[in-house]
Amino acid sequence: MRDLNKATREAIKNLPEREAARAALKECDDRFLTALRGILTEQQIATLDKFIAARNGRTGGGPRDGDKGGRDGKDSTGGKGPGGRGPRGGGSGDSTGTGGRG
Repeated sequence: MRDLNKATREAIKNLPEREAARAALKECDDRFLTALRGILTEQQIATLDKFIAARNGRTGGGPRDGDKGGRDGKDSTGGKGPGGRGPRGGGSGDSTGTGGRG
């Protein structure tokens, strides 16, 4: 399964349309952000700029090529996906929405 996943990722990386799609997506993102800045206050723009700077520090997605993401090579999410939170984002792992009370 891992070999298939790796082969698929490599095939996608080598698609000739990939770069054109990335450029189109970047243009769309840039236009959206320009329009968004046009309706925000100065304080909101500063918050947006901080968010974008943090986003640009990440390349999107989780760990790659078998890296579990933790400093010691262990899964830092507790097996619960991004942020280590449960299905509803509360961190309890309780999918009933009752906070583990039922």
